[in-house]
Amino acid sequence: MAKLKGVSKLKLNKLIKALPVPVQEHCKRCKKIASYFVERVSTEDWFIESELKSANLISAVFYHDIGKCALPKDTIYLEHCNSSQKKEKYRSHVNEGIVLIEKESEITFDSFKETSFEKTLYYAITEHHERIDGSGFPNGKSKETLSFIGKLTAVDTFDNLLFVGNSNVIDFDTAIAEIKKQSGLLLDEKIVNVFTSDEETFRSFVEYINVREKDNHRKNRYGIQLRYRPVMNIRDNRTDAYLSDLVINDPYYGTMTSNLFIPIAEKAGMVSQLEKIGFEKLCINLEKMYFRGLPVPDVIFPFSARQLEKKNFFKDIAKLIKKYGINPAKLSFMMTEASLTDYTADLVKAVNETHALGAEFIIGDFGDQVSLISTHEDIQIDGIIFKKSYGNKISVNPKTYSIVSGIARIAEKLNIRVIYDGIDDGRGEESAVKMGGKYASGSRYGSSLNDKELIDLIKQGGVTDG
Repeated sequence: MAKLKGVSKLKLNKLIKALPVPVQEHCKRCKKIASYFVERVSTEDWFIESELKSANLISAVFYHDIGKCALPKDTIYLEHCNSSQKKEKYRSHVNEGIVLIEKESEITFDSFKETSFEKTLYYAITEHHERIDGSGFPNGKSKETLSFIGKLTAVDTFDNLLFVGNSNVIDFDTAIAEIKKQSGLLLDEKIVNVFTSDEETFRSFVEYINVREKDNHRKNRYGIQLRYRPVMNIRDNRTDAYLSDLVINDPYYGTMTSNLFIPIAEKAGMVSQLEKIGFEKLCINLEKMYFRGLPVPDVIFPFSARQLEKKNFFKDIAKLIKKYGINPAKLSFMMTEASLTDYTADLVKAVNETHALGAEFIIGDFGDQVSLISTHEDIQIDGIIFKKSYGNKISVNPKTYSIVSGIARIAEKLNIRVIYDGIDDGRGEESAVKMGGKYASGSRYGSSLNDKELIDLIKQGGVTDG
């Protein structure tokens, strides 16, 4: 490979995309903070005389945390490092960033001019945790020995105090007071003054970014929410897993569950995209639980049989599992479709590909096509979900040859678990118990859960009918 004259931004962007989503979002907001600063000092004599280029400064700030690509997932966030060894590993992301870029781009930072993008990037990476009073790391540099870009990139502290998406975010007035308190001690006084001299303008900037972050989140996720129902063990009322319901907030059709939206989405060719986005959202939620020290629950994720027509569906799923470090043994994929007749051959392949991921394959919402599953010897499914409506049929006549009896025979033949999706139906639950079943309790489509509510729900061990 030929030596590159400088750092390839294409390679840098690829590395950024490999970071966890919260870190990517942090880098983007830091870039906006740098843009705000540069816009206000670009015409001042001292900045012009420095010969620093605005575009270089802004880009360098964006890439400052790139070294976290080399860290284990449990040391990416300082607040999760509960030992001196982990804290030391976290601090290594500064030097790892330089090593990573020099290796990827086959360059040496020492060979570039002080005003070049490469040197600007070097200082942003190596000095963004240094502090004016010398209390930072990795080298304990102080005001006299710190570069300007190092002082500027240190305002990533602002992001933790001011912007959405951070656990430390506080109200604007309190955050500004804290920033002023750090001026001259941890942060450069001149840089802080640029942000705080016109508080109303800065307040408007913060409010604009926060609103835009929320708008972009909705736009990028196509209005998708995930709602969770605990799958309770009927015998001891214990939560064993969660069933993930995909809900779409569409500006035209309003809020609806995926089973209603899928026929509409099919016409626009959006089914595959929507369900992949929904799965990534699930991965993000599970990753957050892991980093917050909570046990990661088993989750059942539904997907349409239409995905069997897509060649890369399971490859894309595998990439997301790897990207977020999800244990596939925690996942079950539930295929939902009114009729599977057209997908018999692909279904066998789907089961095999799911098992290759290390996950389980469950059938749900399959109407009267149970005979298709029971007679197809190549299909090694791990579970079946039957709905409350089927349970009602049990209540009328438990011994009637019906969908439920078909499910019972399949469960017995394949020795797989059964999940009964319903509540307050004694006969149905009795039959589910006989089949070694579990059941999903709670309102099927209640109010959506935010991160905190989901975590609280998991801590409580699940919910009853709400």
